Amino acid sequence: MFSNTSHSLLLRASLLAAFAATPMLASSAWAGDLIIKVKGAEAPYGKVGCWLYSSSEGYPMNPKTTKAIVWVPAAAEVTCRFPDVAPGRYAASIMHDVNNNQMMDVSPVGQPTEQWAISTNVRPPMRVPTFEDGAFTMPATDLTLNVEVDM
Repeated sequence: MFSNTSHSLLLRASLLAAFAATPMLASSAWAGDLIIKVKGAEAPYGKVGCWLYSSSEGYPMNPKTTKAIVWVPAAAEVTCRFPDVAPGRYAASIMHDVNNNQMMDVSPVGQPTEQWAISTNVRPPMRVPTFEDGAFTMPATDLTLNVEVDM
């Protein structure tokens, strides 16, 4: 059998391994998938981009400040999936990038020339949407948002 010393060492090693695994289990147990279902893309070409932000910095279209960006081929209905998003406050912006340049094209007066939306489907008149306009709370489980892109 085991001596007290080897039994004690084995028990300590088992406990350390269990505690080391705990943060990994907790992080995946407390995160859900964010699923954004996008409808309304008028052209069957280009890509639909979904940009996820955890703060107002750079919202709604600065790729350097996003938490994550998902690009999917354009279709009348597409899904952007962000796996393992921790609970918290976020906002998403969505665009149909018809010419595949991975940026929102605008007219000389600053009006978008490509279809767009934000996570709450709010469309502020005559101004760029703010983080607060698109903000939602991500729970510890999966969340599905339905948005419709438009000009």
